[in-house]
This record gives sequence, C-alpha cells and structure tokens, in this order.
Amino acid sequence: MKRFIDLVTDVTKDKGLFTEVTTKLNSLSHTELSAWFKEKGYDVNEEDSKKLVENKDHVKSSTEVGLGY
Repeated sequence: MKRFIDLVTDVTKDKGLFTEVTTKLNSLSHTELSAWFKEKGYDVNEEDSKKLVENKDHVKSSTEVGLGY
C-alpha cells in the first residue's frame, strides 16, 4: 500500500486524482476520507485525513502555487 507521500506526489501528476481528492475533501468526514484513501491504495491515517479536511481550502488553492492543476 502506498504512503501519504505517494499520494502527495501522485496528485501533482494526475489531474483526475487531484480532482477526486478535492471533491472528496468537500463531501466526506475525516474517517470516511481515510477509508476512501485505503480503497484507492493509500495508507492515510485518520489523523492526517483530519488535517486535510480541516485545511481543505488551502489544499484546493494549491493550484495557485503550482502543486496541482
């Protein structure tokens, strides 16, 4: 299973994955998000998923600094 850092690098290379992640950030709780990551093959624990959900606006705006699409 891939780790969190793999997810970070994968979303910078895969526009579809980036879009999926940002969509899920808006619709899932951190526990649901962690389970979804596991379904996608990424081992992202609930604590890290919670941080992502809490900072979802910053994640989505990462396109402005060249980290996404």
